[in-house]
Amino acid sequence: MSERKRTARTICQILTQKYKSIFQYKTCFLLKRNEGDFVEGLLVESTSYKDTFYIWSVICPTWHLGSEPKLDYGNRLLGGSYFVGDVIEISDKIVEAVRVDDVARRRCCGPPTQVAEFFSTTENGVVSVMEVDVETHNNLGHVFDKAVLLLLSGDIRGGYAALDAYDCRGNGRGKYASVATNLRAALEAGDGSWLGVVGDAQRRGREAMGLTNRNIL
Repeated sequence: MSERKRTARTICQILTQKYKSIFQYKTCFLLKRNEGDFVEGLLVESTSYKDTFYIWSVICPTWHLGSEPKLDYGNRLLGGSYFVGDVIEISDKIVEAVRVDDVARRRCCGPPTQVAEFFSTTENGVVSVMEVDVETHNNLGHVFDKAVLLLLSGDIRGGYAALDAYDCRGNGRGKYASVATNLRAALEAGDGSWLGVVGDAQRRGREAMGLTNRNIL
């Protein structure tokens, strides 16, 4: 493990003592224990400069099929500025930055973010799912995310249309193709079984990220 990664890990270990609501995930993530439809928390990201880090406020749909939470909907604290100093200084700066950032504080210490809250607080993130045009957006993973989020928010028609766009534009291929197909079939059945399809996708996503057995490092 590099010196920078060891430092990031130490910062995370210090912060788990300050925030009882989070646990250390892998080397550089701090994730909230009370998980809902999203994986939430912080990321300590090392840079090429000594004793210098970026800190991310992280939120990621639980159905993400990756080895760790993606940062597409997160954002760097302090407007993307560096956190500089030794491990104690940086840890203290993170605590202060979270204290004054309502979104970061909720993702770190608050109750699980609801879908409606996610829609209203991602406009400053790397990607705003509200702005994803399902017919033209160049990342089909974001199109799929929007489809599921629309369904969970109660917009069944909008969610179905987004799933249709995902299937058509991906030609039945892609990471979420089978889930999208099952969701469309369940929606057409009209028996509410689509909720079970989403729940299964969330279970698979947590397994892919290794979050089914939360061992604190």
